[in-house]
Amino acid sequence: MNPILQVNQLKTSFFTSSGEVEAVRGVSFELQSGEILGIVGESGCGKSVTVKSIMNIIKPPGRVVAGEIKYKDEDLLNLSKHRIREIKGNDIAMIFQDPMTSLNPVLTIGSQLMETMKAHTKLSKSEREQRAIALLRAVQINSPELRLKQYPHEFSGGMRQRVVIAIALANDPDILIADEPTTALDVTIQDQILKLLKDLQKKQSKSVILITHDLGVVAQMCQRVLVMYGGLIVESGTREDIFYAPKHPYTVGLLNAMPKLDSKARLEAIPGSPPALVNPPKGCPFASRCQQAMKICLNHLPHFYEDHEGHKARCWLLDPQVKKMKGYEDQ
Repeated sequence: MNPILQVNQLKTSFFTSSGEVEAVRGVSFELQSGEILGIVGESGCGKSVTVKSIMNIIKPPGRVVAGEIKYKDEDLLNLSKHRIREIKGNDIAMIFQDPMTSLNPVLTIGSQLMETMKAHTKLSKSEREQRAIALLRAVQINSPELRLKQYPHEFSGGMRQRVVIAIALANDPDILIADEPTTALDVTIQDQILKLLKDLQKKQSKSVILITHDLGVVAQMCQRVLVMYGGLIVESGTREDIFYAPKHPYTVGLLNAMPKLDSKARLEAIPGSPPALVNPPKGCPFASRCQQAMKICLNHLPHFYEDHEGHKARCWLLDPQVKKMKGYEDQ
């Protein structure tokens, strides 16, 4: 099966007075048609910058400096501005984490829903209005005809996020990118929004990239998972691979810091802080926080090693030669 989206060696940097911040340092992955792919990691690891690069919404002083982003057969980094607008309006849509900053407070919900349709379709005004009503109904907002005439401040946080999802679905995109879509919501509403997203994805066969720092959300939603750290993907695999057979020490640390209902053991925090990406480490970015770090980890960036088909981790502990060379870390 051909992937609907391919990201190859993506590098995105921010050029500041302190130097170049290498936020994304060579990220590669594929998104299959109809799947939910999770990208997980601590704040500052490069998750949001990766998807904003895909959406072409990196603002100065940031820019994509290298790589390839292919949607079907088109490289999004080498298209005209007009074609990029077409794809962003029709084929790839993004759901942001804060609906209050995503919605215009002085425009009605209806006008904001129909604005996207007006820009990218040939629907008449009455057809756009009927489509907007159907979208609000699809995201489970009651009395949609009335709600079209209301303003964002008249909606609760959960309802505003439903509206943002409706706007993203307005032109029936192939790919939905959800960047921490439930961060600002309480637990009950978060669960409702996640169930809504999963239901819409199944009914409409959408491909979804879900950005989150919450492993519980990943377990609930995703078929495959990418673990990011220090601007790199350090592990990738199925949900089962990541939760039941993690191979990278950072992934293990994240799982150990996750509360478990059947355990009274204290949570284990990961000591230290993520590396500064103005001058990223030349070795493994996690080495300074890793209890299993060897000398090679500090000086050389590990390759991706495949544990089995589809499950890979960027860790020297998986290198066949390192495994054989007992005491290698003392050389």
